[in-house]
Amino acid sequence: MDKAIAQLFDLQGWIVYRTEYKQDSIQIYVGRPRKVARCPECGKVTSRVYDRARQWRRKLHTWCNEKPVYLWVRPRRFQCTGCKKVFTERFPGIRPWARRTERAEALLLQRLKANSFRQALPARRLRRLARSNVQAVVRQWKATLP
Repeated sequence: MDKAIAQLFDLQGWIVYRTEYKQDSIQIYVGRPRKVARCPECGKVTSRVYDRARQWRRKLHTWCNEKPVYLWVRPRRFQCTGCKKVFTERFPGIRPWARRTERAEALLLQRLKANSFRQALPARRLRRLARSNVQAVVRQWKATLP
């Protein structure tokens, strides 16, 4: 079942711990199978786990039948064996401090490009996105333009 969930939501390479189906959303608890991480300071690969975040962090991933699909991640913190710096592991497709995955942002931009803002607003309300979230995605997209 977990492999089917991983394929359906493009989570190959992730470990699916559990899935919860709620009335208004789908919650998928995931983690990374890799036991090592690269230090952002010195670039050395380390396997020394310093600790694990106490709380799961929710990231909007996609939509399924107009229900939001959230990934819940619990990042590990590693300590570099070279420079002794403690750093948090990075997840592919999720920028640091982001509340949405790159897939969710791409789907939202695709929807906005296909429709005008006036037509996209009912969908935004249906998908329970704040106006500021939509504006942030558009601002980020404009910043990448030449």
